[in-house]
Amino acid sequence: MPDGEPQSSVDSRMDAALALRELGPRIAALSAKDRDTLLLYAWGDLTYEQIAGVLGVPVGTVRSRLNRVRRKLAHPTRAGRAG
Repeated sequence: MPDGEPQSSVDSRMDAALALRELGPRIAALSAKDRDTLLLYAWGDLTYEQIAGVLGVPVGTVRSRLNRVRRKLAHPTRAGRAG
């Protein structure tokens, strides 16, 4: 552990790395539209309105896509299904 870094910070990074390893294949299995929407929201830190502008879709579509993605990622057997 680096000098002065609290154990909780190290644990958090390890938890995040594990989650990414588990979620990576499930995220890759999403449709391109769903995956793009998720990545803009989660890693792009964009609002629903900003995502809608970037993707050229209504805000309601962004909400629908993120809801579908949340359900699929919460239930791994749904990740590979068309939607």
